[in-house]
Amino acid sequence: MIHRQKRPTAATLTPPAAHAMQAAVKAHRAGRLDEAIVGYRQVVKQAPSFPPAHYNLGVALKAKGQAKPAMRALDTALRTQPRYGLAHAALAELYDQGEVPDKALRHWIAAYRELCDQPTVVNGLVNRLGSMRFSSAAPELSGLTAALLERRDVEGQRLAGAALSLLRLHPQIRKALETGNPERLPLDKPPPLLLAVLRNTIAADPDWESLLTSLRACLVQTFDRLGHPAAALTRALADQMLATDYAFRASPAEEEIGMETVTDGALTAAHVRAALYRPIALEIADLRAESEWEDFVSRHVWQRQEERRAAEDMPRLTPVEDAVSRAVQDQYTALPYPRWQSTRVIEARPRRAVLAAAVPGAQSLAPPEPRRLSILVAGCGTGKHAVDVATRFVNAEVLAVDLSRNSLGYAKTQAQRFGITNLSFAEADILALGEIGQRFDHIEAVGVLHHLAEPEWGWQVLCGLLVANGTMKIGLYSRRGRAAIKAAQAIAEDFPRTAEGLRVLRQTIRALPEEHPAAPVRREFDFYSLAGVRDALAHTQEHDYTLPQVAGMLDRLDLRFLGFESATTMPARIYRSAYPDDRAMADLMRWDTLEEKHPDLFHHMYQFWCLKTGG
Repeated sequence: MIHRQKRPTAATLTPPAAHAMQAAVKAHRAGRLDEAIVGYRQVVKQAPSFPPAHYNLGVALKAKGQAKPAMRALDTALRTQPRYGLAHAALAELYDQGEVPDKALRHWIAAYRELCDQPTVVNGLVNRLGSMRFSSAAPELSGLTAALLERRDVEGQRLAGAALSLLRLHPQIRKALETGNPERLPLDKPPPLLLAVLRNTIAADPDWESLLTSLRACLVQTFDRLGHPAAALTRALADQMLATDYAFRASPAEEEIGMETVTDGALTAAHVRAALYRPIALEIADLRAESEWEDFVSRHVWQRQEERRAAEDMPRLTPVEDAVSRAVQDQYTALPYPRWQSTRVIEARPRRAVLAAAVPGAQSLAPPEPRRLSILVAGCGTGKHAVDVATRFVNAEVLAVDLSRNSLGYAKTQAQRFGITNLSFAEADILALGEIGQRFDHIEAVGVLHHLAEPEWGWQVLCGLLVANGTMKIGLYSRRGRAAIKAAQAIAEDFPRTAEGLRVLRQTIRALPEEHPAAPVRREFDFYSLAGVRDALAHTQEHDYTLPQVAGMLDRLDLRFLGFESATTMPARIYRSAYPDDRAMADLMRWDTLEEKHPDLFHHMYQFWCLKTGG
């Protein structure tokens, strides 16, 4: 971001320096970086105490790839103006690129203090903090992380690993984790970070699962009134159980407590004890609570009632007649996937800019921008991806479809809570979408096609809905990246697909020796919820692919591969190191060679953009 000097002011710059600053900003905005750098250097010579000139010089040098001079310029800006949020953010980005995480985090935090509503700053801080694990940390970092987790525009799960490592620094929590004894926890005064983690993330860690399982058994025996000293912790733990679909094991005695009869009227301790083991019955029409319990009742009853009403009222675009589609529909009706509470803040941009950021080297291939971008999200599940799409593209109108009405009900109510107005939902089968008589500029089908009986047939249907020169983002399972999942799926074949069957499956995998081929799935986020286990390890229908197979499908469908989109820069760095002359990075056979050497290159799924080349 360029700091603009809109007019000369005697208090900041002399008229010649102000004129030079304006000319440099104009050149900078036009992309003439060399001219801008010369201009900014003239300004800093004339006005060495003017922070924006140093900042803009640093930004221009950064864009030229001159990291060290850029850092010096930004450091100079901060010496003059220590609370210069933009300069802190630019410096943080440079330290991120140079893989200096501690310094990057320090500057992201400083930028956040000044620009806490700036999407780039919020995402930068969350990305950096979320990738770190702490063996020591300043006490205020726990408070900052807790505050971030409570923001609805921050994806809490991205911070879960960092937050759990910070909690381990708490002496009582560390001792509780080491001994497995929940009574070691500060039950009556839990740290705000512990409550924030339980409320807003899934604690996807085997040690934490063991501790929380014991904690639940402890609390359910002692929780006898809403004013109990451990009320805040009990509320948060019930939220955690709901988020996991009640995935933790429970003894028969605990199950009996969880089956206590609950009735309409005021919230009681019996409702809360039951909510530690199963969802509160939605037939409770009018459950009331004191103010400190209203959020609990909202999450466990009122929001779920809204989701059910939205599911019942969901429009149907197509019938669901294919046998496999019906089986998949039943799976996600029983266990909508995934549950989510928050979404990242995204600054909407034109498709060309989105493509340029996602797939370096593909910007020149982007089609012209229509006045209104029509987008289809095919197989939207519970709506997290659809919300991201609706907020990622400027001037977009998004239709999101799925087989499962329960998933769609969850998706619609979440979108409404976030005030997303350019997104609509409908029930439909991808295989029947050709009947709707609508065309789209851009289509996204991520993690969906490989659950069809004939994925290429479904992909062909989507191609028929795409305008000429339209774009697609597709996600398909990588065969090489799923070795541990395949080993766990072999175990899962012996277990029923019921909730209890999935719980026993989880415990069986948890008990595997570390050297077992399926053991790595215990590190997967999906392992810590029943919906995730069903989706990853016990799915009704699944295909996986190699990159030569993907290349063959792209060729048969007249689609041009543009490039992979990845959550990290690691795949691009590996490719550039191996093939430094290939700036486009769009050679699938070269990517296949790299994946053979690095089976985890794409984690479990290829996510890529492509362009319709036919009519």
